[in-house]
Amino acid sequence: MKLQELIEENWEESTFKEYINKILFVPVYSDNKDSTLEEKHIGKSFFWSPSMEEENSIKKEWEQYKDEVINGQCKVHKVIIKSKKGFKEVSKLAKESETLTIHMRPHGRDSNDRDDDTLGNSIVKQCFWLNKNFIQKLLNENS
Repeated sequence: MKLQELIEENWEESTFKEYINKILFVPVYSDNKDSTLEEKHIGKSFFWSPSMEEENSIKKEWEQYKDEVINGQCKVHKVIIKSKKGFKEVSKLAKESETLTIHMRPHGRDSNDRDDDTLGNSIVKQCFWLNKNFIQKLLNENS
């Protein structure tokens, strides 16, 4: 998703609304995180489309992110950490813990795969993700 496209869209015609219209979930379970492929098993798959209540929540958070992009909250600052690069970039976009259903995360090929907002702030390309807790709720309801 390009930030410029996000701010020019309205919810009813948004690309993201189209993407979440119908999603096939195929849960894969394992007893521990180091399980081999052979040790994993597939759970009950299901199609999900957002209820009116879920769509309203997603729409509200989508609009929140749109406003944050418009207001320049994509501007990043560097935080020193122990890593190959020695730092990570942090923006003021809402974190997953601050929303119920969706959040934005980097989705570039690498840290050089960037996008600019309308204020000229450069950030690694972003995309929307469903929150882990929201996905867990859907899995619990459909297992």
